[in-house]
Amino acid sequence: MNIEQCLIVEDELLFQDLMKSYLQQALPNTKQAFYANNMAEATRLLQKHPLQLAIIDISLPDGRGCELIPKLKEANEEILCVIVTIADDEETVFECLQMGADGYLLKNEPGSVLIDKLQDIVNGAPPLSGDISKKILQHFRQIDKKQKSHDLTPRESEILSLISKGLNRTDIAELLALSHYTIADHIKSIYRKLGISSRAEATRLAIELGIE
Repeated sequence: MNIEQCLIVEDELLFQDLMKSYLQQALPNTKQAFYANNMAEATRLLQKHPLQLAIIDISLPDGRGCELIPKLKEANEEILCVIVTIADDEETVFECLQMGADGYLLKNEPGSVLIDKLQDIVNGAPPLSGDISKKILQHFRQIDKKQKSHDLTPRESEILSLISKGLNRTDIAELLALSHYTIADHIKSIYRKLGISSRAEATRLAIELGIE
């Protein structure tokens, strides 16, 4: 993608200068970079210039930077919006992605890493810090596990709950008035459906899935 005009939305002047330097090194063909210290300035600039890239901090004096993303996308649906922030909690990450962010970078990354991630833009790759990529993968793995949990039969969910409470196979068999072999077959089925192989994993997943 050809990036000719970029908007940097950042209220810390030091980081504004750093991002300008990183941008020049990562995307040397960028012709103009505009700067905004707050949401209001950014809104004025996006109305005046055909932007291809916006680099946005989240914590701004007059609002949350991610709220600019829909406005930027409305002005130019092809624009790439990259969040650059210190916030690495899952809630904030997914709020920004749901708003339409095309990338998410952390300010505490070394400059060389931020430059490399910004260069990914021209190759069509989403600029994501390593920690953020891990959070996204973990999030979708959790979703996958929850979906798998829906495949458990009521009896299997009951047995998983008992495993999470520390009961062994013999205890579970006695409690449910079933044979040891029947319980063993149920446990094998639970492990297969959830993609796990140990009691520790079963206990952890039962807690995560809210199976009590």
